[in-house]
Amino acid sequence: MVKQITATSQATIDAPLEKVWAVMAQDFAGIEKWSSGVNASVGSAPPVNGSDHGERACQIAAAGFSDTKERIIEFEPMKRIRYSLYDGLPGFVQNAINGWHFSEENGRTHVRGQTDMEIKGIMGVLMGGFMKKNLTRVLSEMAEEGKYYIENGEPHPRKKKAMAKFAKKQRKSR
Repeated sequence: MVKQITATSQATIDAPLEKVWAVMAQDFAGIEKWSSGVNASVGSAPPVNGSDHGERACQIAAAGFSDTKERIIEFEPMKRIRYSLYDGLPGFVQNAINGWHFSEENGRTHVRGQTDMEIKGIMGVLMGGFMKKNLTRVLSEMAEEGKYYIENGEPHPRKKKAMAKFAKKQRKSR
């Protein structure tokens, strides 16, 4: 049995589309700069239609989660980016696609995030409601953190806190 979960979020950013696109899509490997859920990210693979890289590996900040690898599957400049999580998924997740859609109106950029996930098996059924709630929260936080970073030129306070925690963990492991 496979169940589909979809989570969405929206944000309106007080910045032109070009600036928002450059941070949230074109600099695909730079997600570590603004998302509190990512401690570090590294780009790989050739660029896709103007992106910096076609794939990225992310060191995830949340305890208990595996590091992930993601591959761009759709990159329509100034309109949308979609990417597949192909490594680091929990065993009950069969497929996960993330995306951001962009539009501009009066110098402000509307961003809509969407995650589509297929879950399977008994664990998928048991975890379905929790996963949808968690995905919605994470996606909303990402939109909020992207907005803050673009509008203020610095990471969101939540990201700063995550960065300090990661730096402390790195010092301890040496």
